[in-house]
This record gives sequence, C-alpha cells and structure tokens, in this order.
Amino acid sequence: MYMRSFFCLLFFLTGITVMAQDDDNPDYRSKKDNFTKMREKDLQSDLAAFAMAGIDESTGKLPL
Repeated sequence: MYMRSFFCLLFFLTGITVMAQDDDNPDYRSKKDNFTKMREKDLQSDLAAFAMAGIDESTGKLPL
C-alpha cells in the first residue's frame, strides 16, 4: 500500500519536473562557418546533418 503510493507520488513529481523545463533558451552557438556559401548543394545538404551551421537547413528533413 505505502510502496504503491510512494511510486505514484514519485512518478507524478517526475512528470511535473519534466514539464517545467523551458525550451526558450537562446542559441549562442557560433555560425561563422562558410556553410551557406558552398556551391555543391548536394554536399551541403549532406553536411547539414553534421555541421552546427546546418541545423537550420536540416530541420524537417529525413535523417540520413
């Protein structure tokens, strides 16, 4: 009885903690790469999955 209520309380508190995290953190990563200046567009789309500068381009695309 006590063990079941303890685990229910633990599960509830864990769920509240996970939902309380904010996703509004600013992106301070450097985008000084010459990623957008690449002439080979097929290579640029492949590198978007791995390069920090390609994060914006790789969102919404299927993984490699």
